[in-house]
Amino acid sequence: MNRYGYAIRTGGDAEIATALAEGIARGTRREIRQHGSEAVRRVAMAQHTPEEWAAMTVQARYDYGQDPVPCRLVRLLLAGYALICYAVSWAYRQQDKVLGR
Repeated sequence: MNRYGYAIRTGGDAEIATALAEGIARGTRREIRQHGSEAVRRVAMAQHTPEEWAAMTVQARYDYGQDPVPCRLVRLLLAGYALICYAVSWAYRQQDKVLGR
């Protein structure tokens, strides 16, 4: 059994404060919380037609479902660039050792 609690301190106009407290109490009931994701899904689904959802699903699968492997030439170029960066870093470290920094 999940237990929860909340506290509210009301102030100002009593009528408005009571209405706000009652609204918060209704919004935190367990029944509403359990079906909250369903309500969000229904609102999201109402904004698009089924055809639009199908098109968006296909586009998302195309955009995120592929993991392209770079060709051999690109991999060699990246490796060469990494070696150049490593050599420059090594040279700066050697320079710091010589200068005593």
